[in-house]
Amino acid sequence: MLFFFCVLALVAQSYGQLHFSENCPDITPRDTDFEVSD
Repeated sequence: MLFFFCVLALVAQSYGQLHFSENCPDITPRDTDFEVSD
């Protein structure tokens, strides 16, 4: 479920809204190359 918010973070930062980024500090705004083996 947390991964869902991380996806929203990527979408949000794409629109210039770095609001959800606080919930997912693990991901970087520039690196969308994330490999999740969950």
